[in-house]
Amino acid sequence: MRRINGLNLVGRTGDGKSTFGNLLLQHSEGSAQMPNVFGEGAGAASHTHEPKAQVTTNQAIGSFQIQDFAGLMDTGGVAQDEVNIRKIVEFIRPQGTTKAFILVINEQAPRFDAGMQDAVKLLYDSFGPLMMRNCAVVFTRAYGVRSPQYARRYLAEEVLPIMATRGMLSTRSMPCWQVNSRPEDLLMIGASQERVDQVHTQNRQTVLEILRWAAALDDLDVSGAVIGEYDDQRRIRENDQKMAEVEAQVIQARKEGDEAKAKTLEEHALRLQAEVDAANANVRAAQADAARAQAEAARASDNGSGFFGFLGQIVGLVVKAVL
Repeated sequence: MRRINGLNLVGRTGDGKSTFGNLLLQHSEGSAQMPNVFGEGAGAASHTHEPKAQVTTNQAIGSFQIQDFAGLMDTGGVAQDEVNIRKIVEFIRPQGTTKAFILVINEQAPRFDAGMQDAVKLLYDSFGPLMMRNCAVVFTRAYGVRSPQYARRYLAEEVLPIMATRGMLSTRSMPCWQVNSRPEDLLMIGASQERVDQVHTQNRQTVLEILRWAAALDDLDVSGAVIGEYDDQRRIRENDQKMAEVEAQVIQARKEGDEAKAKTLEEHALRLQAEVDAANANVRAAQADAARAQAEAARASDNGSGFFGFLGQIVGLVVKAVL
C-alpha cells in the first residue's frame, strides 16, 4: 500500500477549510500564484460535497496529501453530519495510516457549540483516542486584529476543556496557528501591497511550521476506523431492534398460551418505547439547535458575513492594524 501522509481538514461549513487547503498547497510548494484546487464557498451551505485530495511536496520537509472534506454542521443538520463523517472515514480508512487532523475555526466567529462538539466527538469515536495526539487547530480569517495570544487563550479556555470533559482529551494542550488565506482582500480597505506581501510571507512561514509539525508526528493507524454514530441515534437504532425482538416474543408467548409472559414482555416494550421517544426528542432538539445556528449563519451571510461582514463591524480597527 502506498504510504500517504494525509493532512485532513475538518470543521464547520463556511469556516474556510477549502480556502486554507489551497493556501497549504500554494505555500508548501512556494507559489502563492498556484491556482485553487479546492472549491471555495461562503455561508452556511457546504460547497464541498465529496472528499477531495491533492498531493503537495516541499523539498525540505516531504510530501503530504491535503484532504478536504464536506463541512460539519451545515444546513443538512445532524443526518447530513453522519453522512459526511461516513464519507470521511471511508475515504481515509483504506489509506491505512494518516498524519494529522486539522480542525479549522473561523477566528471572526469562533464557535465550539454543542453541535460542533458532537461532530468532533463523532470523529473521535470513529478514529479512536490517538486521533487527538495528531490534531491541531487553525484559526482562519485572521485579519491581524486578534493576537496569537487570543487564539491560544480561546483554544485553552473554550475548546480544550470541553474536549476533556467529553472524554476526548487527556491533556489540555494542542498546537494552533492563525492564517489569513486571502491577503489580497486587504487591498480593498486600503492596505498597501507591501502589507499584502508581508501577510503572504507570514502565511508561508505558518504553512511550513504546520508541515514540520505534521512530519514529526507518528503515523496514526486508521485501518480499524469505524463509522461513529450520535449517542441518541445509536440508542434509537438499538432499541428499535430490541423492540422488534420483544414483539416477536410476545407473539410467540400468545401462541403458546402464556398470557402472563406476554404482558411482561409488553411492559418491557413500553419501557423501550419510552427510551426511544426520549432519544427522538433529543435528536429533534439537536436538529432545532443546528437549524437555529445555520439560520443565524445564513442571516450573517445575507448581511455580509465573512470578510465583508467583519469589515462592516470593525473596519476602523482593521485599517489601523494593516496600514
